[in-house]
Amino acid sequence: MNGGYSSRPGIGIDPSGTPGGRWRRDVGIALANRRQMYERFGYRSEDGAALLWLAPWDGRSSYSMSELDPFFIEISRRIRLIEVDEGIRAVHTPTKQPRIAKAELDARKGNTGDIWTPVELSEAKALTVKQSGFPYRLMSELLFGSSYQKPPAQAASPTDDRQGMTVVARAIAGGNCTTAGYHERRIPISPRVRGMLVRQETDLLARIASERVDAVARIHSLLRRALEVLLDNGKERGRQENIPDGVREQAGRYAKPFEHAEDLRFFDALNEEIDSGDREQTRLAWYLSMAERARAILTAAFDAGPRSGEQRYRARTAALNRFEAGLRSDKVLPTLADHYRRKQREQEIADDTA
Repeated sequence: MNGGYSSRPGIGIDPSGTPGGRWRRDVGIALANRRQMYERFGYRSEDGAALLWLAPWDGRSSYSMSELDPFFIEISRRIRLIEVDEGIRAVHTPTKQPRIAKAELDARKGNTGDIWTPVELSEAKALTVKQSGFPYRLMSELLFGSSYQKPPAQAASPTDDRQGMTVVARAIAGGNCTTAGYHERRIPISPRVRGMLVRQETDLLARIASERVDAVARIHSLLRRALEVLLDNGKERGRQENIPDGVREQAGRYAKPFEHAEDLRFFDALNEEIDSGDREQTRLAWYLSMAERARAILTAAFDAGPRSGEQRYRARTAALNRFEAGLRSDKVLPTLADHYRRKQREQEIADDTA
């Protein structure tokens, strides 16, 4: 791993069908990459140690990477199962050294060349999955961005099924001697997106995904500002540092379900836009539905605002005005603002001719 507070992630393509299909696919990829693994990472090409719990271990000696088979499987504890009269017992004893040389592991930062681990290019270190798991921002970057070197198991192949292909991301997050849970996320890949990945036409995918991540962030930020106005008795304090800490924290809690919900639908909506014959109209429909969901969260929070009559109405009106003005501002989503202006002009023309 990339240090004691890291995780060992695994990202790859799960073809349609039974789990055996993924096993067969990954074994083929591993065999195809074996030569590159030992030449680039210094493993032993033949007769290297592979299943590291089989060899005797005194707890003081460590394997060098040059002694290992490229497909080695590590063990981190001295544990043995022994048979006793009562049945089977586990025996454990501490170690003075890790099973693989620590200096070599530290130098590699978790980049051991396996076929499932993305590598962050800026620091040449393996991806570390945090307690949040695989949120849409991270998954978007892993799938379409350029910050990570994608592992071989994630690369789409012309032989992959056209229908039913899924990208699976897995990891156990955690820290030193602790875990923060097992995380798994499955992203369905539409046939058109699959074709673009196979042809390595990722620029469009990266741009659309990045624009959508930015759009969610903008609406989320607008919702938070409106909630702050509501919870601050309708006050517009301008600068963020002028807002009381308690108001900011409470607004963040009320706004959190919005981002969580958008996370869940993010990649389905992305596939829909890529597959659409009218991407601009599909994007606008998504903007409008996202604005409606944010508006619903804001109005649901009205009960958390001021209780007295005059303050309650003032706070609610100010919060709604802040939200609606933001939707109609080119500083948030210009396409959405242009839609509202167009609708307003159409209504004015209709009123004049009535």
